[in-house]
Amino acid sequence: RGTKIHNLNVIYGFFKKFRPAGIKLFDFSVLKKQLSISLPIVFQSIVGSGSWFLFFVIIENFIGEREVSISNLLRGVYLMLMIPTWGLSSAINTIVSNVIGQKARSQVLPMIYKTSALSLGLPLIGMIVLAFWPQVLLGIGTNDSQLIAESMEVRWVLIMSLALFSVSCIYFNGLAGTGATKAGLLLQSLTVVFYFIYIYFIVLQMDSGLPVAWGSEFV
Repeated sequence: RGTKIHNLNVIYGFFKKFRPAGIKLFDFSVLKKQLSISLPIVFQSIVGSGSWFLFFVIIENFIGEREVSISNLLRGVYLMLMIPTWGLSSAINTIVSNVIGQKARSQVLPMIYKTSALSLGLPLIGMIVLAFWPQVLLGIGTNDSQLIAESMEVRWVLIMSLALFSVSCIYFNGLAGTGATKAGLLLQSLTVVFYFIYIYFIVLQMDSGLPVAWGSEFV
């Protein structure tokens, strides 16, 4: 423990001695600004992941275990096809910040338009395969032909929600790239509220099936 404290003192002394003139070793105003931008992003991840977790809890407890198996199979395909969108959404976040930093705000929307088109186009092949040859993708996750057959109806909802997600995720992360993370958190929080209102009334109260439950992805 004493060695660790000594090492920390050495590091502190090094930065204190060699830091550039005019730069504070610790600036609370900078920290406050960084937290005001970054914390909403942290909470967005919590809200987004938490809503998915609760979605599967509701399916398991109120719809059935077989439906959970179908949903897990579809979720695997869904996540696989979402990979290009995740990469592009991180990219557009950085690109928008960079463009704004270069004082070229007029280029922000064209960049978002082009990236959203690319985000829709990249998973399009997978969406076509899932639509016309679903066994190819669904067979990656299971050898149970009955489970694959029971997933056929829900796959259409997945394809449509994936197309919507591919575009909306780019716009959402483009908003985060402008630094308006609080607005993004508010938007996502409101979306999750409507998400659970949909699940409560449409899925639980009206006892709708699994395809309708997956329709919550459009919210």
